[in-house]
Amino acid sequence: MAEMQKTITVPKNKVGKVIGPKGATIKSLMRTPRVRIDFNTRNPSSDGSVTMKIRGPPSSVIAVYKAVDDLVNVNTSDSTDIMRAFFDFGETDLRSKCVTLLEQKSSSKVVSGLNSAVKRHPVVLEIDSLSENEMIGNISLHDDVDDDKAPFQEFSKSAVQDLFDEALKMKISSTLEFNFSLGKMLFCAGGSNTVARLSTSKKGSISQKTLDNLQLRPVWITTLTTELTDKLTKCLEGDGFECLNASNPESFTIIHLHAGPERLFASVVLALDKELNAVPLADDDRLNETKREAVESILKAKRIGDIIPEGKSIKVTFRKLSLQVHPDKNSHRGATEAFKKLNDAYDKLSKGCPGSTKALEVETPKHSKNPPKVVSVTTNKKKLGTVSLISLNDLDIRAYVKTFDKEESGDNLSERIRRILNDCWEQRDADGGIADPGWGSGVQIKLVKQVTSKLYYGKEVTIDGRKEVLEVAVNVMRAKPYNGEWQNTLEIDVSVGEKTFTDGDLSNLIDKFLFVRGWCKNLKL
Repeated sequence: MAEMQKTITVPKNKVGKVIGPKGATIKSLMRTPRVRIDFNTRNPSSDGSVTMKIRGPPSSVIAVYKAVDDLVNVNTSDSTDIMRAFFDFGETDLRSKCVTLLEQKSSSKVVSGLNSAVKRHPVVLEIDSLSENEMIGNISLHDDVDDDKAPFQEFSKSAVQDLFDEALKMKISSTLEFNFSLGKMLFCAGGSNTVARLSTSKKGSISQKTLDNLQLRPVWITTLTTELTDKLTKCLEGDGFECLNASNPESFTIIHLHAGPERLFASVVLALDKELNAVPLADDDRLNETKREAVESILKAKRIGDIIPEGKSIKVTFRKLSLQVHPDKNSHRGATEAFKKLNDAYDKLSKGCPGSTKALEVETPKHSKNPPKVVSVTTNKKKLGTVSLISLNDLDIRAYVKTFDKEESGDNLSERIRRILNDCWEQRDADGGIADPGWGSGVQIKLVKQVTSKLYYGKEVTIDGRKEVLEVAVNVMRAKPYNGEWQNTLEIDVSVGEKTFTDGDLSNLIDKFLFVRGWCKNLKL
């Protein structure tokens, strides 16, 4: 991949902020993987300003550039917290991380701020030419560095299709993911206004120059206020959705970490309770009574109709059962075999086989094992492309094409990292916060997400003649960035059918996108 270079002039009165206390901020910048920074404060210009040169991969250079730009242009007394917040998430799209810096000051009531210490002014964008149920979009290929493109334009099916095609060519890891998140597009303003009024051009676009003149920077926010939870669930139920795991909401903890010696950025899913204690086998919600009964019922089934009853939606029933018996969500010793048997029944029923067809014969393991503390490890995450659609509704929507590697058991974590994590757990504070392992360990815990309740809502839909399950995952959690405080928040994920792929025909992504777009346009909380 070709490198790029950006330069930014740091005024004399902002040099100290870029350097940070004891050099902490500039050191954080310089630790950005594969980025080289030239910032020679011993050779300032005649007015005392210092030029910074940033070289490296385009996405990383842009991330560092935007971070420095915020330090230079935002009036705040705590530049170190800014840098921590920007880099706490270890991903390439800096804009979607600004939520940790936002203090809600707009008329929108849907956004939750993870860190209110930094005084920013997010505004709600009002577009004169945008009427109810219309959307305007931001289409972004994440290695695209063409600054002349209008950041927001009228929706174009061909532009979205081109984005998907180009993003899929960029696949670099073993798995592709296509999904959506509900959130809100706000704009960080340089002034004190809470509302910005814009008009689109004759071409239906908003230029970067217009945003620059108004000192506006778009910010996509996925962390929402938990007060939306009841409204959303009632809305979904009124729209014909069924809660697929009402009696068994998932709870788990995700740790985003960086291990320097291993050169590893990873998201680690842990089986921990709400106090971040290791979950005993008897209390592991991956092996409650309902899930135990689901596994044993499938293992005993003689006919495929005994596994997925006739007369119900095959796809919805399959999805509901898979949430109960998938070995990633169920630590029963027979979960893997039960899931194989469930898959076989689903495939046969989908092909028209009668319910009396003999079920797959499987062999239940004879010995059980304690559930691993590490449920899964995701590495090499990269956003390939995003399509963000904003409207006058309470919530907006963004589609993602991502790539990553995922290992279910966590065996690829080194013993050194495991030992450090264990030490951090044992030293957790009174609020359940995992201790910082310290720079000497070479491991930094950047973000802890403690999901206290994850509920899946699904309903069967028809897309271009194909039956699929439209699924909405409602994640109620508390989150704690590095050196920050716990904040309650809500995240909402949306998917249609299979959302992860290792290969196969991906030509129907645009059809799924159009369907979800239409559904979101009519979503009223």
